[in-house]
Amino acid sequence: MFTDLGRALLVERVVCRRDDIEVFARFDENSALYRRLLRADEVREQIAATWSQLRRFEEELAGLSE
Repeated sequence: MFTDLGRALLVERVVCRRDDIEVFARFDENSALYRRLLRADEVREQIAATWSQLRRFEEELAGLSE
């Protein structure tokens, strides 16, 4: 787990908008943290695809029930 100082050293810039805050941080491409970040993005994409597929199945099932 990062300390506040560790996070501060990694942050390149912060963009604040009315609805959100975006934090840009630098990671070495071969670092474990970078690989975990990529894996987390892959998992999020897989979850989104699974939810989409579930919605299609629910719609198909509803069509069969009619």
